[in-house]
Amino acid sequence: MFNLFTKFPIVYYNDNPVVNILAKVKFNELAKKTKAIYYPYTITEGERPDLIAANYYDDSRYSWLIYMANDMIDPLYDWPLTSEELDKFIIKKYQSLEKAKEKIIFWRVNWYEDETILTPAGYSALPSYAKKYFTPRFGTTENIVAYERSPLELMLDTNKIQQLTVASSQGLVAEENIIQKTSGTTTASAAIKRISNTTSIDVYNVIGTFANTSGSVGNIISQTGTTNTSVSSVTTLATPISTNEAVYWTYVSAYDYENEINEQKRHIKLIDKSYVDQIEKELDELL
Repeated sequence: MFNLFTKFPIVYYNDNPVVNILAKVKFNELAKKTKAIYYPYTITEGERPDLIAANYYDDSRYSWLIYMANDMIDPLYDWPLTSEELDKFIIKKYQSLEKAKEKIIFWRVNWYEDETILTPAGYSALPSYAKKYFTPRFGTTENIVAYERSPLELMLDTNKIQQLTVASSQGLVAEENIIQKTSGTTTASAAIKRISNTTSIDVYNVIGTFANTSGSVGNIISQTGTTNTSVSSVTTLATPISTNEAVYWTYVSAYDYENEINEQKRHIKLIDKSYVDQIEKELDELL
């Protein structure tokens, strides 16, 4: 049956001819919607599709079935990277692991890491803005016995935008991170959104509190460490996440984001081996 691959069109990937196993294949829609033919599988570190196929389908050549079942187009980047490969990918994309950890991609509600349980009385005592972050837990008699964090899938680009009046914006670069230090300790950080003029910059993804430090040389330090300046005033332009609600949100760094994406790729589905003959037959008829 493996001669069916001679019927698939050839495409070029990195200047190399490869078989496009997904082209023109209208995989049985009923089968796609029938969860019974699939079962979940978690790819372990460094595990290859041919090894999974050999272990489950008793033939490594059935790796194409794994690609098809999971709509994988690019075998290199649709498959999870090893830890070493992922670090190399992050360094190439963000220049270094440190910069990837400093760069904030977005903010989201942190329900998944908060195990807070409130009594009904505790929930009633919450301010109105906080109640949306909790959902009731019902008892056996359908009465509310407690409240837990609600799985809100909310995301925002930034938590706050501020305008800093600085002694000089010379040497600062849009999108780079800056930090403010007091007595050698970092008290605030942010990314530069825009440089308005020689003494004014707008920043976003603000962590901590920027303070008026006019007269202090080198209080504001650029990500590269090559530019130092001081702040004479701080103006808040927007607060998508209010100070009161900040406890219910967290930021996701580029490093965390790339790791999460890679981790998601580990969770795939395998088609039950009892359906393989039927699928091959349908492919023969379609191609």
